[in-house]
Amino acid sequence: MAAWCSQFESPVIFDIGANNGFVASQLAQLLHGKNPRIYAFEPVPSTFSQLKHTIESLGLSSAIFPICTAVSDETGVAEIFFDRQQSIFAQVAQVDASPRVGKTSALTAVVTIDAVIDTLRLTPCLLKVDVEGLEPMVLRGARKLFAGEGRAAVCFELNPTTLNEVGTTTAAIFEQFRAYRFFYVNDFEGQKIAFGEEVPDIAKLTWVSNIFAVPEERIGTWHQAISQAKGHWDNRKRF
Repeated sequence: MAAWCSQFESPVIFDIGANNGFVASQLAQLLHGKNPRIYAFEPVPSTFSQLKHTIESLGLSSAIFPICTAVSDETGVAEIFFDRQQSIFAQVAQVDASPRVGKTSALTAVVTIDAVIDTLRLTPCLLKVDVEGLEPMVLRGARKLFAGEGRAAVCFELNPTTLNEVGTTTAAIFEQFRAYRFFYVNDFEGQKIAFGEEVPDIAKLTWVSNIFAVPEERIGTWHQAISQAKGHWDNRKRF
């Protein structure tokens, strides 16, 4: 993600499902010389407090802007379920969520990506999306972004289990993209597909993985970014 964003001046990033700010804070530090603006969306109240603490303790308030809201395909109010001790699995649900998610719930405001872009008048170069099965809904709320010029890349978690829990599928994610290509990032099973390898059909992936979706018109930017990222990857493996 950092290698992609480093190709842009003053990159704007939407971290959707920011949790305690691990990804946002890493990107802010890696991209320090590029003056990034990272908008971190986290709807769980207790986790949002942790996110703000991360930003403040690391001195990143000029780069990361926390927003306590969920993101979907419609604006409004929704119920989010979570475990106070393990909110990483928090999930917006229409009915009681899976026991794996947690039994504590709270009401949260909901916005769309397009509405946020219209309000901020900023266009992201990257969306990072990790929302426990709601990925298709988040992407549906970005129709204007995906239809316009300067379309964003999207790094998203692909989790068949959580998609099934909220009544959707991998195909529903794929349907939101037009003229995008998909590349493999990682998984939790020992790297089943090589880092950076193209995945022509993400519907065939039956395990949890992270995928990087790149607009066709920005494939040159991808090649530069993946070359840089693989260099860091290889250096890391030496130690």
